Amino acid sequence: MNKKKNLIMGIFLLAGVSFLFSSMIQQETAKELFERALYLEETKGDLEKAIDVYRQIVKKFPDERTTAAQAQLHLGYCFEKLGLKEAQKAYQNVIDKYPEQTKAVKVAKERLSIILKAQALTEKGEKEFKIRKVCEGSDLDISGEVSPDGRYISYTDWETFGHLAIYEIATGKKHDLTNQAEDEHWGNVIRSSWSPDSKQIAYIWCNKDAFWDLRIIGIDGSKPRVLYRDKDVFPWPADWSPDGKYILTILENYYKDKVNQVGLISVREGTVRILETLKGRAFDYLYFSPDGRYIAYDYPQKKGSRNHDIFIYSIEEKREIPLVQHLANDRLGGWTPDGKNILFSSNRLGTIDVWAISVEEGKVQGAPRLVKKDIGLVSPMGFAPDGSFHYGLRINIRDVYVGTLDKEREKFLVPPERLTGYFVGRNVSPEWSPDGKYLAYISIRHPDLSYGSNSLYIRDLETGEEREVVRPPEIRWFGSFFMGGISWSPDGRSIILTGGDKKGQGIYVVDVKTGEMTTLLHSEVRLFSPSWSADGKAVFFTERYDKEGISPVFRYDMKTKEKKEIYNQNPGIFYMAPSPDGKLLAFATFEKYKEETIGVLMVLPVEGGEPREVVKITDGGCMAIAWAPDSREIIYGKNVSASSGSQRIRGGSELWKVPVEGGEPQKLGKISGQIVGVRVHPDGQRLAFTSQTSWAEIWVMENFLPKEK
Repeated sequence: MNKKKNLIMGIFLLAGVSFLFSSMIQQETAKELFERALYLEETKGDLEKAIDVYRQIVKKFPDERTTAAQAQLHLGYCFEKLGLKEAQKAYQNVIDKYPEQTKAVKVAKERLSIILKAQALTEKGEKEFKIRKVCEGSDLDISGEVSPDGRYISYTDWETFGHLAIYEIATGKKHDLTNQAEDEHWGNVIRSSWSPDSKQIAYIWCNKDAFWDLRIIGIDGSKPRVLYRDKDVFPWPADWSPDGKYILTILENYYKDKVNQVGLISVREGTVRILETLKGRAFDYLYFSPDGRYIAYDYPQKKGSRNHDIFIYSIEEKREIPLVQHLANDRLGGWTPDGKNILFSSNRLGTIDVWAISVEEGKVQGAPRLVKKDIGLVSPMGFAPDGSFHYGLRINIRDVYVGTLDKEREKFLVPPERLTGYFVGRNVSPEWSPDGKYLAYISIRHPDLSYGSNSLYIRDLETGEEREVVRPPEIRWFGSFFMGGISWSPDGRSIILTGGDKKGQGIYVVDVKTGEMTTLLHSEVRLFSPSWSADGKAVFFTERYDKEGISPVFRYDMKTKEKKEIYNQNPGIFYMAPSPDGKLLAFATFEKYKEETIGVLMVLPVEGGEPREVVKITDGGCMAIAWAPDSREIIYGKNVSASSGSQRIRGGSELWKVPVEGGEPQKLGKISGQIVGVRVHPDGQRLAFTSQTSWAEIWVMENFLPKEK
């Protein structure tokens, strides 16, 4: 009896809750419903649910004319995104039913005009040229390709710290591939290429021994297979042969005479057949022609040149054929699916544009044709079967920020603000002058980051005035500006910076007053973290790691010009800073800890010797280091990541401080972007740092190929 009574009570209670919930829904205003629908449409991307809510608004709130008109307009947006014919009717309803809503009517007429124009072209057998965004994300990489069947895009997934994933274009869903394998806990994918049947992907992978494999994996979840392995070679998969038997591979060797080779690696046996050997020249992209007879590629016009020309290689005749030779920088995009055209980018008109050139039997047919003006610095990602071209854009926003800590330096007293409003997104590597009156930084002011694009600026902190100190004509920008950046001499007269010129990599000294620049030293490898010693008598720096994975630390004596190695035991040293009292060098490196690679902050006597660990950074790695003026504490930045199953999700950066002699680190504040450099003002309170925010976008260009005659 009690059970029956409880059941009846439960039914009444459930009915009451349902009625209450229904009443709450009915009480939602038109504006509240619209906000919910807008969230479903734009944030969640759930267009079908958004359509249901927009329809409710139009039906239930006919007297709320402004909101109802907007709901009807967004119905058109949703239908159009889904490719449904109802979009045309939805826009027409805005025009017919809400004539007084002039703004909504204007937009509806514009959208309707576009739809009718496209419809007319389709009826004539023509299609309208268009470019649209496929996807975007901070976890997305653009080193992959669209699958030959046009269904997927391969990419490096930085949410899983560099594993191989595929993006399903129709649904927007992603599928991890290498993250499911048992032995894939180590390093990341940096390039991938699809097999002709769209069932397998070749990719380059950093293995547990810290060198690179060429591997193949099936998209059906099968285990990866190592196809090629050589500890001295980077095997970049460029393309598959049309019959699927070979992988066209760039074999880069940094350690043996810097020889770059192009080879065909057998998919079945892993054997290598070398096609071309070039010493000192680097390939970017290589693609088979659809018939498999030719290979298209680009490489520098001469050693040290940033401008490329495009060639094709006849496999049958074993000879190179010039295709595009111009003073401009011409980069390969790929063969069109019919094999009749080659797409390429060029800056010959002053912007980076897309061009096409006709090719038949290995010969150029006519002059290049302009396809799309001002497309930007893109990465080609291949063609779909219908001839649409996919490409990627990497957006990097880097700016210098300045904030003030309270006296205990446990939080920001003044929140960090962007240093300058000019050339937003291209300012890096701040450095305070010794007297604290000025701030120097690097500003990158050219769309393609070319030679001479970066300048050294100094800002007067009292007046806010800035002046360009030097714009080196041949210094090339690369990542070393972010790995410790620039350093001001203790006497305030000079600034040192790193870069590269025609002779190689080097460290340069700039006179602050005159802007005169002189070479301090040259090297065959990249140099990082140049820093003056506290007495100004020496410069410390690190070199790119050697084949054993070691980054040596050097001391360069300004008087004797002697370069002395003072430490060579740790891999991957990029961030380094000498203490103000001249006794220690702090540097960031990494090590294995509980089956995980983590960051470690260490200090080393300036004359060399055994380093001492200051703190382990287990959840993100060290991205920047600087000393407090009293040399008792080190300020460092680290990435923030949260674990979610097998994934690690990025969450900005944090600034911390830690006592040099040991003790618990303390958090100073959180930054939305990624910190890639930090400097402490002589007053010990103000901080300057570079914050970087980056994401990738994948776009597709459609209906641009010439019509068949």
